[in-house]
Amino acid sequence: MVALDAAADVLDAGHLFLIYPEGTRSRSRNLHKGRTGAARLAMRCGVPIIPVGHTGTLDVQPPGQFTMTPRKKVTIHIGAPLYVADFGAITDPRTHRRMIDAVMFEIAALSGQSYVDTYAGKKDAAHDDTGTRPTAPDQAVTVTPTRPTGRANGMPQPADETATSTQAPIPTRPRVREAAQGD
Repeated sequence: MVALDAAADVLDAGHLFLIYPEGTRSRSRNLHKGRTGAARLAMRCGVPIIPVGHTGTLDVQPPGQFTMTPRKKVTIHIGAPLYVADFGAITDPRTHRRMIDAVMFEIAALSGQSYVDTYAGKKDAAHDDTGTRPTAPDQAVTVTPTRPTGRANGMPQPADETATSTQAPIPTRPRVREAAQGD
C-alpha cells in the first residue's frame, strides 16, 4: 500500500508513472495475468492507463543476467488511453479486474507476446510456454466504451472532444519509437 500511496502522490502532482501490472518479469517470454493495483491507482487518482508494449528488452537484459548487453534494439509501442469509467461502475470492485484484463490484452497486442491466464511468478507459470494468442477479457463488453464527458470521476475532458461525443477515437495503429541501448 505504501508503494501505491507514493505512486498516487506522483500522479496527483501531474506527472506520469510507469507500473508493470504483472508485478515481475516473465521468464517464459509470455505475458501473464495482471494484478489490479494499476487499475485501483487509476481509479483513485482519476487518470487513464496508457498501455505500453515493448520488444527487445529480454535481449538487452535477460532474467538472471545482472548487466545489460549494449547496442541491442528496443522498440516501444504506445496504445490509446483506457479510462476506468469505460469498464463499469467505479464503486464495483469487479471494474478493476475488467480494466486490468483489457490493459493486459492491449499490452499483448502491442508487444506481440502470447497471453497466459496465470500470475507470473507462480511455480508452474514461470516455465509454462504454452500460452495462446490473447483473447478478449472474460467479461465481454456489450457496448462500445465511451469516454466520460466533463470532469466525471475526476477525469478532465480532452480539449479536442465535445460533450456530444459518444465514442472514444480508436487509433489505427500504435505509435512506435525505437531506441538502441547506449544512445
